[in-house]
Amino acid sequence: MFEKLAMTTLAAFKVGDVLFGDLFADQTERLYRVAWVPLSASSVFLLDITGQYRRTTSRMPRRCNYEDVHDRLDVIPDTVRTSEMSDLDRALDPSAILIRDNNFNLIAALVESDVCLADTLDGASRGEVIRTHAAFLKVTVSRIYRLLTKYWWFGCDRNALLPLRSRQGAPGRRRLGGTRKLGRPNSHARLYGPSEHSGRNVTQDDERKFIDALEEYFVRKLYSLPETYKAMERSHYPIAEPAHAVMPSLDQFVYHARRLISAHGMRRRRLGEREWTRTERPLPGSAADISLGPTDIYDMDGVDLKVEAVTE
Repeated sequence: MFEKLAMTTLAAFKVGDVLFGDLFADQTERLYRVAWVPLSASSVFLLDITGQYRRTTSRMPRRCNYEDVHDRLDVIPDTVRTSEMSDLDRALDPSAILIRDNNFNLIAALVESDVCLADTLDGASRGEVIRTHAAFLKVTVSRIYRLLTKYWWFGCDRNALLPLRSRQGAPGRRRLGGTRKLGRPNSHARLYGPSEHSGRNVTQDDERKFIDALEEYFVRKLYSLPETYKAMERSHYPIAEPAHAVMPSLDQFVYHARRLISAHGMRRRRLGEREWTRTERPLPGSAADISLGPTDIYDMDGVDLKVEAVTE
């Protein structure tokens, strides 16, 4: 009975959770990622993710006493993952998916099996396991270490290995275009040359209107982006005559709307927390997280409703 209760308690932490607090004697509050929660022991493996991630880092998780982690650390929202790591495959760039899958295939054997994961996280056996694995794949040992660190650092799932394109380059700053239209000329400009019908640049005032329209129609009324654009034309640009000469085009609106939706978390509010978690958020861990435990769990997907039978 005691063993069953202890194993049930361990479920308080899930693989991929971000924890914050003062765990060790140095009295310093740090960020940690839960890399693995063994079912047969009262311990948890944590990766210190404090500070900025660097591509060359090969930091490894360390075993910590579960009671200490439970008493001294708190689960907090994950702000470490990049926005694209929460996207579905259909929203990702095909080249990014290819890089992600190639990287994951290099470490899959080390993290998908609980037996291999235990050997990988054990400091006594880790070196030999990774050297053997790297030799078999004909890649360097350091590359395997770096991929493992990135996998655990950014959430312990396949999308954690996406290229960090949103963090590349200097932070930069937004620049406003002048009076001359930027970008590819539209068909009217190509046929007749520059005129008031050639379109115009998107301004800060336009972006404020985009945000207002997206909040009102895309989030609250569940309009599509073209429907939102039409509604915005009526509510925010009522004197547009002709419309395409005064207000930004549909292509411009969609281009900026996708960035604004991601930056302001609008898709999550549009779907609702429950639906977003069910359909959009990547699931960390593996099937073993729900199939192994104090009881046997049978997950049946052959019916419309989600059904789980748990034996005593």
